Amino acid sequence: MKSPKKRSPMNKPPNQVLVVDVGGNHVKVLLTGQENPRKFDSGPSMTPEEMVAGIRKAAKDWKYDVVSIGYPGAVLRGKPVSEPHNLGPGWVGFDFEAAFGCPVKIINDAALQALGSYAGGKMLFLGLGTGLGSAMVVDGIVEPMELAHLPYRKGTFEDYVSAQKLEDVGKKKWREYVTNVVNRLIDALKPGDIVLGGGNVNNLKELPPGCRAGDNAHAFLGGFRLWEEAGKWQASAPSGSQPLALRESSKTIHLPPLTKRAAWKALAAHHKQVKKTHLRKLFEEDPKRGQRFTVEAAGLFLDYSKNRITDKTLKLLVKLAEDSGLRSAIDAMVRGEKINVTEHRAVLHVALRAPKGQTIVVDGKNVVPEVHAVLDRMADFSQRVRNGQWKGHTGKRIKNVINIGIGGSDLGPVMAHEALKHYSDRHLTVRFVSNVDGADFVEATRDLDPAETLFIVASKTFTT
Repeated sequence: MKSPKKRSPMNKPPNQVLVVDVGGNHVKVLLTGQENPRKFDSGPSMTPEEMVAGIRKAAKDWKYDVVSIGYPGAVLRGKPVSEPHNLGPGWVGFDFEAAFGCPVKIINDAALQALGSYAGGKMLFLGLGTGLGSAMVVDGIVEPMELAHLPYRKGTFEDYVSAQKLEDVGKKKWREYVTNVVNRLIDALKPGDIVLGGGNVNNLKELPPGCRAGDNAHAFLGGFRLWEEAGKWQASAPSGSQPLALRESSKTIHLPPLTKRAAWKALAAHHKQVKKTHLRKLFEEDPKRGQRFTVEAAGLFLDYSKNRITDKTLKLLVKLAEDSGLRSAIDAMVRGEKINVTEHRAVLHVALRAPKGQTIVVDGKNVVPEVHAVLDRMADFSQRVRNGQWKGHTGKRIKNVINIGIGGSDLGPVMAHEALKHYSDRHLTVRFVSNVDGADFVEATRDLDPAETLFIVASKTFTT
């Protein structure tokens, strides 16, 4: 089969889409207009190069314009950001477009099935296969998820509904686990439509209430839909479905738990090799490590040479950071994206430290001027308290300051106070209250005059 020449993104939907569904046991492919998918074995050692070779062989008589890939792992901006659990290495950073010679779109495999199963509204997709795939589609926008790795009982959701659990406990008990897990996720996410897909859905005697069975063939429909122009070209969409779009941003990508990532496992294996190595030996082998394993910035000097680390350790740590999407997360934070998913807020530590001339846009507005306006007011107020210009209700000078806060609203002010105590005004008594038990408040205020005491209530959101 001659590969199509690599071309620039198209302004209209392609004629021939090759959809690739990558699984732990098989890789399945289907071309636009074909009825029967073709497949070949995958397995725990399959690399992306081997997959491409297998696809070329399986689809040797098919001609295609573009490729859609359902990938069994986390995907960010159309690229894998973590190695798959059930395949070989080398997927992160692999150039799929160069390998296929044409435009390629990559999406999490569960999200691909979800996209193909979608019929409108808010839909939750759960794939019962080797593990547990998950995705949501809300008003035509697909959100890849990793609900499988959330804690449940003595493990995770995936531990209790996986193919291995089915083999270990039998169908009856496994069905109970599936029903319980599905009901918990329904209660938490409140979807209007629930689709159970994956090969093991056939092992359910009956579906949990409110669920409908998916079809593995929907992964191919999802792959075709990836190339649709929303609202213009929907030949493969079922009647009445809404225009579809794919949103890929840092806040919609969920990585596997740290200890399940390939880079972590490599680091753990390296640790076993160096954990008994004496520091004396490391310095004998590398006399300049005391100079090389140090860093200095902003008046601070860090010497980490007296740890059991080598150049290989640093490479593995950097690899773990890269596979965990650290760079993307940092960029998203600096851009003002709402990466705090529990509170749906931007994380604006950088804005609090930004120079006055810097620009950080959140919801279309530069927040840096507002930050500095507040900082200036705080500085002015603090100065007036210290020099006695700002007095209490009775006209007495403030001599005591009590900070009331929980968690970071306590630990942060305490740390700043301790670190800067050398420069403080020793005429002021500063205390901290962080316990909801009234005894803590009584003890902090027992010998203070209320007329000379300033209370500061510290909170990030005032919802604690």
